[in-house]
Amino acid sequence: MKKYLFAFICFIFSYSFISPQLKEANAVTLDKSKTCIHAVNKTKYIVNVPVTTLWTSPVQVRPMDKLILQKNANVSLWNQSLSYYQKLNTLGRIDTQALYGQEVKLIEKQKGWLKIAVIDQFSPKSMQGYRGWVPASHIITSKKDTSNCNIVIVKEKVANLYTSTKNRKKSLQISFNTILPIIDETKRWYVIQTPTGKNRYIKKSTAYKYRNYSSIPNPTAKDIIKTGKEFLGLPYLWGGISAYGFDCSGFVYSIYKQHGILIPRDSSVQAVHGKPVSLKNLKPGDLLFFANNNGKGKIHHVAMYIGKGQIIHSPNYNRSLEIQSLQTQPYQNELVSARRYLK
Repeated sequence: MKKYLFAFICFIFSYSFISPQLKEANAVTLDKSKTCIHAVNKTKYIVNVPVTTLWTSPVQVRPMDKLILQKNANVSLWNQSLSYYQKLNTLGRIDTQALYGQEVKLIEKQKGWLKIAVIDQFSPKSMQGYRGWVPASHIITSKKDTSNCNIVIVKEKVANLYTSTKNRKKSLQISFNTILPIIDETKRWYVIQTPTGKNRYIKKSTAYKYRNYSSIPNPTAKDIIKTGKEFLGLPYLWGGISAYGFDCSGFVYSIYKQHGILIPRDSSVQAVHGKPVSLKNLKPGDLLFFANNNGKGKIHHVAMYIGKGQIIHSPNYNRSLEIQSLQTQPYQNELVSARRYLK
């Protein structure tokens, strides 16, 4: 009897030293009868890489762009590997980007490429969303409806998906603003489902949980600006909408998207939506627009006003994302209008 009692005491003693994370991982048991995911007849097209880049045409791709054409596309490494002139040469080749788990519309197929439309990137050129060509390997088909699931939206610059919380084996690194369906959770982890139907873990500290995208609470100017400042120093990337690089309009589009506000994708379109604001009545969070030829030409740039005569923006390949005075040239002479998207 003493022998069994001693063994029981040892078991209790040793269990008390098991890490909370391990106990938690062992405790995750999914009840399939209560799943929020349901089969549907409609075929959906989902991005299955951390970031996919949309090209104006497959023939615009250059040999040095192979890094972002692969299944394990590495946008950050690709951007770092390009020379200044190679970066400038992306203008007119790249349209925009889309993130992991994002649903897109299929427009056309062509020898290993798909022409898609990014649904939540408004463009007057297409009612379906912003269009461009991506490698077919970057898109996966699905016949699952996840609209009844809660969602996570990544709030850090990058976050990792894990195959298990037990050994912390990383599955994939995903970008800021990535949105995925939640199927369960523990004290420290959300259990999400990937586009391929696999269950993965993401740390709660790296993402926000919402009932759905429309339930994200209205942000304040302070919220918007705080998020924007997290990316100070980030390299510029034409067409960029991820934590691996923004262009000017991609930056403000992404910051507002994080807080539940979808604005148009391009600066020229952003400049004619929202609420018109007098340049004499600017408030923090307003978007400011700049035009060529000392303000007499076409709009070519957008920045966010943060108060006290300063803006935060992703300027160009010469400089990283920064805070700058509105008195700085050429911005002082090129400033033409402002729009307010905050309620």
